Amino acid sequence: MKCGNILEVAKYVNPKGAVKIAMKNRLGWLGTGITTTQNSRENIANGESKTKIIGDAGVDVGVGECL
Repeated sequence: MKCGNILEVAKYVNPKGAVKIAMKNRLGWLGTGITTTQNSRENIANGESKTKIIGDAGVDVGVGECL
């Protein structure tokens, strides 16, 4: 691989767009983490089984990743 070829990629990248996508992804994961934590705490407070808590957390993360 020639190093000169890498520089040509820069002309096809929109820096503002790249920053926007990066921030959206990070904020999305933060929101997913908050939602998963809140739901897990609620399940624990309601005395739900470990299986339900783990299952709900998996669904929260899976759905959060798709959004």
